[in-house]
Amino acid sequence: MTQIIEQMFITVLNMSLTAGIVILAVILLRLFLKKAPKIFSHILWAVVLFRLLCPISFSSALSLFEVLRTPSVRQGQINYIPENIGLMSQPKVNLPVPFIEDAVNASLPAATVEKSANPMQLVVFLGACLWLAGIFIMAAHSIIAYWRLQKRLKTAIPEGDNIYRTHDITTPFVCGIFSPRIYLPSTLLEQEKKYILLHEQIHLKRKDYIWRIVSYFALCIHWFNPLVWIAFFLSGKDMEMSCDEAVIRILGNGVKKEYSASLLALASGRHIMPGIPLAFGEGETGSRIKNVLRYKKPAHIVIGIIIAVCVPVAVILTANPKADNKNEESAETVPAKEKVPEIYHADMDIDEDIDEDTGGDMDGETELVQIDKLTLKHVSSGNIADGMYRLYVRSLSRSAKGIDRYLVDDDYDGGEDLPFLAFADNCKFSVNEEMDTPSYSEVSFDSFADLAEEAFSYLNPPLLLTFENGLIVEAVLENYYGSGISYAAAPLDHFHADMQEITGLDSGELLASYYTLDSTEKADIGHSPGLEEIMVYTGNIGDGESGIVLFNSADGTPLYSDSAHVSRAGWNNIYLGERDGNGFIMTVHVEDRDMYGEYDYYVFRLSEEGEIRQIAGSSFTFDDDRIPYDDALFAAWAEKLEGYLADSYLLLSTQDGELRTEHVSEAGKYNYETLKREKGGA
Repeated sequence: MTQIIEQMFITVLNMSLTAGIVILAVILLRLFLKKAPKIFSHILWAVVLFRLLCPISFSSALSLFEVLRTPSVRQGQINYIPENIGLMSQPKVNLPVPFIEDAVNASLPAATVEKSANPMQLVVFLGACLWLAGIFIMAAHSIIAYWRLQKRLKTAIPEGDNIYRTHDITTPFVCGIFSPRIYLPSTLLEQEKKYILLHEQIHLKRKDYIWRIVSYFALCIHWFNPLVWIAFFLSGKDMEMSCDEAVIRILGNGVKKEYSASLLALASGRHIMPGIPLAFGEGETGSRIKNVLRYKKPAHIVIGIIIAVCVPVAVILTANPKADNKNEESAETVPAKEKVPEIYHADMDIDEDIDEDTGGDMDGETELVQIDKLTLKHVSSGNIADGMYRLYVRSLSRSAKGIDRYLVDDDYDGGEDLPFLAFADNCKFSVNEEMDTPSYSEVSFDSFADLAEEAFSYLNPPLLLTFENGLIVEAVLENYYGSGISYAAAPLDHFHADMQEITGLDSGELLASYYTLDSTEKADIGHSPGLEEIMVYTGNIGDGESGIVLFNSADGTPLYSDSAHVSRAGWNNIYLGERDGNGFIMTVHVEDRDMYGEYDYYVFRLSEEGEIRQIAGSSFTFDDDRIPYDDALFAAWAEKLEGYLADSYLLLSTQDGELRTEHVSEAGKYNYETLKREKGGA
């Protein structure tokens, strides 16, 4: 339930930002329509109402957002704030105004290892709670105010045709929704009644009372946005003026003075209590009188011109920008957790024969080698030094045969400001076509672009690019991509080292102060002489239960460490296994947010220096709204996972916030039947 509320909150924020831009546009248009009949500006507010209440819209080249610095359009929505911002290692929003975007992004808290939960998750949760509290307060105020008003109206005397008079009010108003009534003050003169009653009857005919209720509902949802409050009051003002003009059109210009006098006579009265969506009365008397006195029924040709202008304007404000490329539908997507760390997977004796029953062969291992990322400094110099770089790409140009949009420095997307990166005529294109091991095949440019664009639908895929003389001579799509499944590298765990730095204690002091040795065993999980020693520690460093698994060589030299924490950001499952006479380490991450999430597993051994020698690694990212689910493909993915789990037993787990260290097999816990996506079409 919490996750659903948080997602609703983020959706409302995106709607509010989009509607805010439209509100500013309508306010500007009202200045140009100042002398036009108010019915037109009143109608334009319907576009704002649509933007406030409907999260999706159609796309068109005729859109206000085409000329603005607008982020991606996904599933008909403009996403200034990513849905997974609470899980991002470095949260980032995309706003139309660059300096505001920079200021907001600079203030967003990044994920830190020393904290038991991603700080941004807490921000989103607290924001959602505050948002719901505001809605509750506004709704409660309206209910109480309406109840009090009903008590005052009990003495109202019916005059027929849903018209009532009472001495407890001093201004006329319409109240109700299914059987709306017109309430008139007892002090209203008969001559004044003629004008004011007609005005209220026009409200009923136009169903303004329904529009006002819907408008107040939108105000309750977007109560935090000051522009929505401005829109609510300006739209009410335009509605009243539009009805005033309708009265003059019906009764003729000769009643302007008498009608204005009636408005003035009622102006001194106390209005009904504000914040009652089922009852709205008259206000803004001064501006209404001025508008009545200067109103002249426009010629038909003028009306035609105004309609010819307002209709396309309404379309422009309603439409989303047109997405020409698949990547435009997920431009904000920088994975919350780096799916590919800043390392390259160099093949070392890769065995391409896959055991269908167990999911893989233990002979193949992959060494992790450091590689540089292509940065803003590289591209802005205009002279990229020869070498291999990693680049997160947003779109490819088939016609120009190059990369036209990409990310540099983690979060900078300069769009057209970044130089075009061209492929050489003899460029070699390769892709990894396996879901859990690196196995590269050379393909044509068109096939390369097809596979990359499939990845663009839900993330910015990393490419390995080799430059010579400023041109790309080799391009590698590192990961297999298909229905959210991709080959992934084992992430390095820094918890043990970070805790030493934070506390100022060395490893032995840290473990002695906060942890208890749970178990010790020996296994062949590396290339050092003798059996490696594996020690599992559990304890609490002050922010919740956690565990640390240390992997030492036979002589006690630390090789590697992994950890797990009961906080959601730290959930982890660590296993020890054996296959074909070789031991291995396996980690499994299961993050299921109902509508979206990610499953990962990594199988590896260690070198004599403690470096990861990866055997297998794969990630299944799902989002029921935007990533097509292939059940057969996922079944093959889950079969590989279950095969490794069948050959291993648990060392440490904090899945679902429960710390466990019992030596059990969990092949039955994580498999196709337990993990398949029912909502995705399984």
